[in-house]
Amino acid sequence: MDAIMELAAQLGRAIKEDARIKRMEAATEAYKNDSHLQYKMTEYNVQTIALTEEYKKDEKDMEVIHAIEARINSLYAEISALPVLVEYNEAQEEVNRFMNCVNEEITYQITGERPSDEASGCTHDCSTCRGCH
Repeated sequence: MDAIMELAAQLGRAIKEDARIKRMEAATEAYKNDSHLQYKMTEYNVQTIALTEEYKKDEKDMEVIHAIEARINSLYAEISALPVLVEYNEAQEEVNRFMNCVNEEITYQITGERPSDEASGCTHDCSTCRGCH
């Protein structure tokens, strides 16, 4: 068991040094430190809470509900287009694809079975990975 855990630790350290992980770390830091993004996300959350509270009322004010929904939609579009969020999402997707490839390779080494390469387009070289199966 100790040998397996040491190999897992080595793998973890190697993965941490991968460019995709470094990109994700940088994107996460930029995401956390972007005050404009954080402000907009806070407003979005407050508006969502306000909408939930308005829906809970026995006598709903549909004009207020529509106004809040419009603001939520506007905020969502604005937040989604912010470059720092776009980069964060793209980096996260890339890390997810990479980790799926790593996990798939480990599973293959255990089971000896791979999904159909033709269907997945997998090269078994994670540096070319567009996302595993």
